[in-house]
Amino acid sequence: MTLKNILSVWQCRKLSHEVAKRDAVACRQTGSDRFVNYVNWVEEQESEAETQRLVRTVLMRMEDNQAPFRDDPRITKWKAQFQESSKLRYRVLLLRGPSCCGKTRKAVSLFGALHVYMVNCQGLGDKIPSLRFFDRAIHHGVVWDEASHQQVLANKLVFQSGPEMITLGQSGCNQFAYKRWFFAVPMVLCSNTFATSRKDDPKMSPEDEQWLQENIDDVRLDPGLTWFLKEPEIAVQSGMPP
Repeated sequence: MTLKNILSVWQCRKLSHEVAKRDAVACRQTGSDRFVNYVNWVEEQESEAETQRLVRTVLMRMEDNQAPFRDDPRITKWKAQFQESSKLRYRVLLLRGPSCCGKTRKAVSLFGALHVYMVNCQGLGDKIPSLRFFDRAIHHGVVWDEASHQQVLANKLVFQSGPEMITLGQSGCNQFAYKRWFFAVPMVLCSNTFATSRKDDPKMSPEDEQWLQENIDDVRLDPGLTWFLKEPEIAVQSGMPP
């Protein structure tokens, strides 16, 4: 079978990726290497698309089945600031609490699982994760899981959600630099141990302490509470007897 025939049959989905690559190598025609690389690329893209479909399915199912979340007037007040379109900076929301209290899922619920850009900040020091795939048309907010105060202080322009276009991924040659616009994009930090004062981190400067306290809404639950409402609390919230 010629390479042209292999391509035609494969495009009609009558050959699997593996068989198409095997036959292309076996025919030993010029261009076989490019064809194999192309098949590999298509296979990778199809796999990524299928994974994304599964992720969306799982997230939607989890949203449908999860318990209601606890309301908090501090979060309501924080959200209200984004109704103002002329601000030069916006405050950041910090959800703190022990493991398994539901702070990350609460943060995601503020935007919806399909409309949040969530990044893992753990172990990055003062560097932030990539925001290259943030899309304003899709993502209504950014959730920074396990964020640290060092990351916030080293990237104030990102977290302030100001009107400037921001260049990220910079280096000496800027080979991997990219630009994103975060104006009025809500930023939510989730952390077990986020320092907002010199009491939390003695190495923090007075200036950094002031900035953190003036730009972050620190929301913590009372001991023993979780962001997920438990059965008796759900009944009370719905007006039914517990």
